Amino acid sequence: MSDSIMTPDPVVGDTVTKMPVHYRAASRELLLELGIPGYFRGHKYLTEAVAICAFVNKPGYTKRVIYSELERIFGDSRSHIERDIRHAVSSSWERGYPVLLKKYFGYIVPADKKPANLDFIHNAARAVLDMISVGPDAQS
Repeated sequence: MSDSIMTPDPVVGDTVTKMPVHYRAASRELLLELGIPGYFRGHKYLTEAVAICAFVNKPGYTKRVIYSELERIFGDSRSHIERDIRHAVSSSWERGYPVLLKKYFGYIVPADKKPANLDFIHNAARAVLDMISVGPDAQS
């Protein structure tokens, strides 16, 4: 295997520290709107993952890169991060608002299934970019 496959994307580590606050704020707002309470551990991971994906804006971002960055930021293991995100996504799917879930994920996921973690993160990042482009912070 080549080293480029095993190492995290250097763009992420460099830009996360420069990420404007409104990306995290919009991510947090969206997750709360989708029914993921702030007291879930997965909420903090999803907030950061969605904000990173929205800020870096690379549609093909892999789970390995995202989870590696979350490991670096929070100091938690990949398995804990994945489990907590999966729990948050499942909870949103079971208790969330069907109209909003269909709006953001309807064409990706059949009605009887929930999205994979990475699909959820990518679609939420797209929604955050839409929120930011039409929101009050669009000028900055």
